[in-house]
Amino acid sequence: MSNNEISSRVENDKILILERIFDAPRELVFNMFKDPEHLKHWWGPSGWELPVCRIDFQPAVYGTSA
Repeated sequence: MSNNEISSRVENDKILILERIFDAPRELVFNMFKDPEHLKHWWGPSGWELPVCRIDFQPAVYGTSA
């Protein structure tokens, strides 16, 4: 996979896996991912908009309703 190419796949008919390679230090990429103001500028394919972006790094329990 080359830079800026997005690879996607579905596992177990439930989990969407998106992979992308960045030519940047891991810590910088993580910081850009966890900050909604930065994330909405690069998340998704070119041309997509992300007008609302919230990030929550709290553990989640799958299969339960909130």
